[in-house]
Amino acid sequence: EAARLASAGATPVYVAGVLVLLVAVGVGVTACGGGDDSADLPAGVVARVGDANITQEQLDAAISQTTAEAKSQGQTVPTEGSDGYDQVQQQALQSLVQQRIVGFEARECGNPCEVTDEQIDDDLSRIIETNFNGKQKEFNDFLQDRGITQADARDIVKNGLQQQKLFNHVTRGVRFTSKARSPRGP
Repeated sequence: EAARLASAGATPVYVAGVLVLLVAVGVGVTACGGGDDSADLPAGVVARVGDANITQEQLDAAISQTTAEAKSQGQTVPTEGSDGYDQVQQQALQSLVQQRIVGFEARECGNPCEVTDEQIDDDLSRIIETNFNGKQKEFNDFLQDRGITQADARDIVKNGLQQQKLFNHVTRGVRFTSKARSPRGP
């Protein structure tokens, strides 16, 4: 779901590398099954990123959205307790953790990484225009089919904008020379 919402303003693949870097520089991540720290999590909390908890309810909602997305595309998703469900659960948790890391680092970054409601509105309008033929109803149907609320959609867009701003902030001043662009040969 996030892919189609974000596709109109997709960030470079390098964002994944930036996220790994951000984790490496000090965002604390604790998750159930992740070692001794997981015992410190309150009931109903499956992971903590910095000071932000990820609850079982949030994880269940993410899994429901993943399931709805797959069904809307004619795919099947393993049901709870079946083979492969742990992988679906792990992917959903990783996505939530990445979202929290981006939010945490954007707050730490301050003004250069701040995302305004107007920017979110503009990006949503662009997404609707580009991916849904400019039709709000098509967009709303897309969200409903996938179990995504308007608030969820705004959060997805905000996170995408924060990723872009973090990437731009972290890579500011990085330049490629013509030598760096040329293919390496033997």
